[in-house]
Amino acid sequence: MAQLVASGALLAAAAVHVAAAQHHAGLQRAFFVVVVLGQAGLAVAVLRRPRGDTATIVALSCAALIGLWLESRTVGVGYGVEPVGAVDGTAKALELVALLASRWMCGARSRPTPLNGELAAWGLILVAGALAATA
Repeated sequence: MAQLVASGALLAAAAVHVAAAQHHAGLQRAFFVVVVLGQAGLAVAVLRRPRGDTATIVALSCAALIGLWLESRTVGVGYGVEPVGAVDGTAKALELVALLASRWMCGARSRPTPLNGELAAWGLILVAGALAATA
């Protein structure tokens, strides 16, 4: 059940980011494309490999995106402080749901599994995109 919740929340957040990309240009749009691809890939990975390493990458990537969003709404990230809107708030709420569901997935596990390279790559793509947006 946790896998379905996490995957659904990631796909819904990706859909919100597709819509958000339409209102941005240049590096900001590229950031949204990276986020969409990463979230869609993680949504599939959660369903295909519902393991501890997958859940950890989902949690870390969602936490990074939520943190970047908070920074962009409080101190700004190179483009000034952005206002809080319903659309971006919805994406963050969905990412929070995915983060909590991923932790729920880990709670059901008795042993952690080793980090999978493919899954790590998706997480790194999301984090790299977040860092690029702050540069």
